[in-house]
Amino acid sequence: MQDQGLSRQAGENPLFDVTFFEVTPTSPGAATRWSPRHDVVPAGVVTAKQALALGVLHDAEGTEVSLTYDTSRVDAGAVERLASHLQVLVQDGVLHPDRRLSQLDLLTAAEHANLAAWNDTAAAGPADRCTHELFAAQARRTPTAVALVFGEQRLTYQELDERSNQLAHHLRGLGVGPEVLVALCVERSLEMVVGLLGILKAGGAYVPLDPSYPRERLAFMLTDARPAVLLTQARLRDSLPPHAVVTVHLDADAPAWQEPHTPLAVPVRPDHASYVLYTSGSTGRPKGVQILHAALTNLLHAFAEQTKIGPHDVLLAVTSMSFDIAGLELFMPLIRGASIHLASRDDASDGEALVRALERATMMQATPATWRMVLDAGWTGERPCRRCAAERP
Repeated sequence: MQDQGLSRQAGENPLFDVTFFEVTPTSPGAATRWSPRHDVVPAGVVTAKQALALGVLHDAEGTEVSLTYDTSRVDAGAVERLASHLQVLVQDGVLHPDRRLSQLDLLTAAEHANLAAWNDTAAAGPADRCTHELFAAQARRTPTAVALVFGEQRLTYQELDERSNQLAHHLRGLGVGPEVLVALCVERSLEMVVGLLGILKAGGAYVPLDPSYPRERLAFMLTDARPAVLLTQARLRDSLPPHAVVTVHLDADAPAWQEPHTPLAVPVRPDHASYVLYTSGSTGRPKGVQILHAALTNLLHAFAEQTKIGPHDVLLAVTSMSFDIAGLELFMPLIRGASIHLASRDDASDGEALVRALERATMMQATPATWRMVLDAGWTGERPCRRCAAERP
């Protein structure tokens, strides 16, 4: 055989590392039947020719299965698991010969028990409450506590509650209610959080539009979602694509509103939509994905319980609101009395700025790339940020 440039290591097969072979009887009378009975017999000292080899020998006495492996290349624990799975598979196949291979069991009783324990995640939560209702209840408990900080600006829980109530009244006057979509295209600011809460309180579902997106993508999302109202900022007017959606400027229009700051009574149910996020479109046409109130409150409750977030916590929010995890950053602190420190777009992409911000925060979640940026900027993890987590892809 001519050498085709294959890489060879001493003691390794140059073509393959795993083999399977089966030896069957040559005489018709020597065949045997499968039986549920089995015995495990140690093979003794065997020289492995491949990293892993599985052999099956049929004869008149029964069927013998041998599994040999190179101890320098394959972990013994992995081989033991493979052998136990093979044993379970054969037993289940003997007991249920009419089943398809994909229907046969592989896991041992202990592994099934572990799966059941790992998936036993049921927990009592506010299944009948929506996120904006949980926030309003927290605002009544801690009205003077700081809810939101952006640069030198800040809002207490009461101020954030009242401003979002006023916006909700305004949106109701524009026809917003349950299952009505409202687009939100704003820069990171106090108005962004006021807008999110105001839409939910009016009963609507928000569609986040990141102003940094290309105009073509923003135009597509506006056309595809067909929102009833667009909330934005006057300074973004010229950067938006042409559209015919009713527009409200949260910065320029709000001072003229005469609506009350009192709570609204809107019949929003957990099975109503809370927001719609658009996929990247990397595998085709972008799609709007609807997230229900029940799903959002379930996520927030689960993470709040796991992190034990409370009134003494400060969460540094760095994620664009167009990403799903932003809901966790912007709503979880607000239902548990904590404070949100909202990073600007520039700070969120500046490692040194995030290091400075982490000196005042107790929590942050971010992508691994952001954490690498923070570490490269000199963050050692010795400051008060006590519950920082990496977002998994």
